[in-house]
Amino acid sequence: MAYGSLTVLSAYRVRELVIAAIEAGASCRQAAERLGVGKASAIRWHARYRAEGVIAAKPMGGDRHSHRTKAHAALILQALEVRIPMKSAMHSNLKPARYSDLMSAT
Repeated sequence: MAYGSLTVLSAYRVRELVIAAIEAGASCRQAAERLGVGKASAIRWHARYRAEGVIAAKPMGGDRHSHRTKAHAALILQALEVRIPMKSAMHSNLKPARYSDLMSAT
């Protein structure tokens, strides 16, 4: 059985069966081999079930980067206000604002 090709419902069912087999006395290795999943997955699923009582998979994906933008929001907004447009800088003696210039302006 290729675990990666299962639907969400059947993937949940496989997890459920693995955990049930382990709870009934099978080793993680035996349950994993019987149901065609990796040993490490069976161990991880059972450990999470014991710790949290949860069979379902953890949420995948999502936003992992906006906290960086939020942490530097004031600096980003300041840079946007102070910045000299690139086009006008190319046609004059002015240079575009640099990060170090912005930091020294505060």
